[in-house]
Amino acid sequence: MALAEFYYLPPPADTYVNISDILMVATDIAEQVNAHKQIEKNEAYVKMSADRVPSNISNALPNGKVPFFNKKWLEFADLNFEDMQDFRCHQMMHPDEIFRMNLIISFWRISLVIIL
Repeated sequence: MALAEFYYLPPPADTYVNISDILMVATDIAEQVNAHKQIEKNEAYVKMSADRVPSNISNALPNGKVPFFNKKWLEFADLNFEDMQDFRCHQMMHPDEIFRMNLIISFWRISLVIIL
């Protein structure tokens, strides 16, 4: 099954009396769709593999967002993904550690600004 994007450009409104040509453009996007499906399949495999590891696994993007925590992390923290993602993990920390963690996160965010 071929996948394609079609574009139809009608002639200007005042030339409908003597239409001589119609332009249609087709672009094969099967390769793009297949690549996107393969990326989704690979992401699902990596997440499944990370969930099977008996350690806490997460990652962070250069902009500071944390797009992934494995199940072990979420179970350990007893928080949902949204709370962990927004650094609301203070709920599981000892009060003496919160200041140090905020300091580390601040330095990390400053380093991202300097690098980028």
